[in-house]
Amino acid sequence: MSTRAKILAAWLVLSIPLYGVAGPGAWTGLGPFGGQTRGLTTDPAVPSRLYLVSDNGFYRSVDGGASWQASNTGLLSKRLYGAQIAIDPNLSGGLWLSDGNGRIYYSSNAGTDWTQRSTIPDGQFFNALRGVSGTPGLLYAALFDEGSISGGVYKSTDGGSSFSLLPGSPQYAGSIDIDPTNPQHLIAGAMTRCEPGEPTSPMYRSVDAGLTWNAVTLGVGAGCQCHYRPMCCGWAATLACANPSTVALPKPRTAMV
Repeated sequence: MSTRAKILAAWLVLSIPLYGVAGPGAWTGLGPFGGQTRGLTTDPAVPSRLYLVSDNGFYRSVDGGASWQASNTGLLSKRLYGAQIAIDPNLSGGLWLSDGNGRIYYSSNAGTDWTQRSTIPDGQFFNALRGVSGTPGLLYAALFDEGSISGGVYKSTDGGSSFSLLPGSPQYAGSIDIDPTNPQHLIAGAMTRCEPGEPTSPMYRSVDAGLTWNAVTLGVGAGCQCHYRPMCCGWAATLACANPSTVALPKPRTAMV
């Protein structure tokens, strides 16, 4: 083999990503590469199917993350900073996606392509999206208005084509969750730093599908204190914040999540 051929062969070997099997305390990079990851969701109907949003677009995997395919057909922009993914619990392969620019898209084929459903005014963006099992088209959204430094929990009954504000919901809505045993019960997390004029409670609860809201009284010693954009690990843990004797909670993160 000539010297030039040896150099070329060495360059080819070095240019191929090397992946090993991850061991305890180790991670294996499987892509997709290029840009920050903004969200990752598993399809509950097909566990090997994963969905990912990044600064470089939307990706899907059908083999548990071993490989990824870009899937941006129908999206007006691949830059998905602040994007949110929500599984449609009433249709296998149904997905909602917000692109960080106030646009809502829907896919009925597991993210293969997308159709725009609606657009909200500039300066507003979605912090969270949640579909409701058993009620096709019902979608809740935690929305933030950067211009007026407000927002709230919004409701759509037409699959995201239009939204209406739920009066009394926290203005600084950062998250929304639904009781899996009773869809009338909602929890909203408020983005708050405990400063004057901001919500005094980080969580609000509705027991009538968002018609009325009440601040959740946090249990002393539950580990749930007033932090910026607190979210207590889902519905069960949020209920535990109100009654800390029910579940032992991990200490919440103080950083924005």
